[in-house]
Amino acid sequence: MRSRQVLLFSATFSLLTLFVVWYIRQERYIYFWDFDMYHYLYRALGRRFSESPVDAVHAIVASVRADDYNMLPTLFLMPFSFVFGSGRLAYILAVTVSFAFPAIFLFTRLMDHLHRSDSRTNEEDKFLFLLIAIAVIALAPQFWLPILRGYVDVIGLNVIFLVLILYLRRDIAEHSSRHLIALGLLLSLLILLRRWYAYWVVGFFCAMAASILVSALLDRPPMTTLKRSCKNMVIVGATAVLSFFVIATPIAMNMLTTNYREVYAGYRSSDSIVFHVASLSHYFGMPFLATSILGLVLLSAQAGKRRIAFFLAVQFTTTFLLFTRTQNLGIHHDYWVSVTIFLLTAFFLCEGCAWLQTRRLKMTFASILLTASLANFLGTFHTETHDFFSPVSFALPQGQFYPLKRSDFAQVQSLLQKLDQLARDSDGKIYILASSVVLNGTIVRNGCDIFASTLVDLERKLLATHDVDKRDGLPFQFFQAQYVVVTDPVSYHLSPEHQRVVGLLADELLKGEGLGRAYERLPFAFPLGDGSTAFIYKKNAPFQEDDLQRLSDTFVGLYPDDKEKFAITPEVRRKLSHL
Repeated sequence: MRSRQVLLFSATFSLLTLFVVWYIRQERYIYFWDFDMYHYLYRALGRRFSESPVDAVHAIVASVRADDYNMLPTLFLMPFSFVFGSGRLAYILAVTVSFAFPAIFLFTRLMDHLHRSDSRTNEEDKFLFLLIAIAVIALAPQFWLPILRGYVDVIGLNVIFLVLILYLRRDIAEHSSRHLIALGLLLSLLILLRRWYAYWVVGFFCAMAASILVSALLDRPPMTTLKRSCKNMVIVGATAVLSFFVIATPIAMNMLTTNYREVYAGYRSSDSIVFHVASLSHYFGMPFLATSILGLVLLSAQAGKRRIAFFLAVQFTTTFLLFTRTQNLGIHHDYWVSVTIFLLTAFFLCEGCAWLQTRRLKMTFASILLTASLANFLGTFHTETHDFFSPVSFALPQGQFYPLKRSDFAQVQSLLQKLDQLARDSDGKIYILASSVVLNGTIVRNGCDIFASTLVDLERKLLATHDVDKRDGLPFQFFQAQYVVVTDPVSYHLSPEHQRVVGLLADELLKGEGLGRAYERLPFAFPLGDGSTAFIYKKNAPFQEDDLQRLSDTFVGLYPDDKEKFAITPEVRRKLSHL
């Protein structure tokens, strides 16, 4: 790599590192759920390695085999943990340096293959093409937002880019056995890292099969070539499936037998394709979508690259239809969308730059692109910049993602201190019957770390909470709690009909009806940042069997196909009525 390219990457990575440091230091927040999940695993694995490396390795293996959120991605972050510690900034920088920067580099290598320059292309043009590729991915807010929010899913882009570099370099019939096995292992690794990438893998195989079929119909290759293509596809598929099943048998069986469309129904706003396409437009912005479509057209117009255009189109369409049938695209799920959009956008812009005749025009083009990318990037993450570009905001992504800040830190701390005080002299357990971004079980648990100096023994007494009906079921541990925290109005993060395990229980406590008759509201109130107020309820009487029966019948009536998750058996009712 030439010195100018090294300098460009170095400058880009240095500036982006400074941005990440600035952004995280602006935040004043209690992270929860997916924003905290892998940071929690990062801290936990770091502690395990410091105590016993052998036990840590055993924990990783067990986690990869059985857990939806496994420890494998955090394994690659351990050098950062050993050197810089377990803090939030260290964790985000670890993800940035270990996963994001390599993904940016691999994207430029993939673009170099996709937009292959000929012998007449001079070094200045090659440098401009590199600059365009870096600008497209490194200054895309959609690339950075999941990282800043604590997700590790960007690690999957490294695997996807390696898969595409390996697969697109030649026709499937021409791949060696070594390359085919490598493809299969990479696809298996992709699912092991984050299971939802399985949708992208299915789309990959659909696109591969469609490419072979179309080639057979249009190009009429010799039968030996067609047979070799099919055989090679089977080798890739068999390697991927067998390696995944051998390494992670329990999670593989669970994935085969789980109806994810039902489990994640609460995370699916609509079955309409138009809705999900509109959501993409809202998140990425029209310029990104428009240039990616134009890039697909240009790629299809070039005979030597038509195969790649067809593959990318089929792969994207298949994955999009399968995924949105299950649930909405979250910010981390949009990484697989970004692969196609970034590639096609960068291809279109490189072609546009190559079409210009003079060096001055090319430099002007690159300067305009860099300015627009910076405006889009800063406008998404920085309030004042967004306000400055408000006249053209219609052309930019519609979401602004500023550093996370809470205005009610003192109230949350007071709530935790009061809970700690109430339960200090007993073994009474605590249940958080709230599920919003302002208050939920994870916020309280993580708040125990933030406010540890003012608490004695709170975290040990917190019970695990259930938030989503079909995913979690009825929280039977709720009945063990001596203290319950409820908000008024009731706190949700999804539609109430998907969170009745929160809403129905909370409603009875707030109204003092049904199970609520077993509780008294204590004389404390904690106003929260969303306008709701948190209250503490203390259980002071046994549950009535009739109330438990009615609650059980209500949930079984709502979810008859998941009776085992919701039914309170006579034996359990009798036991609970004596608590």
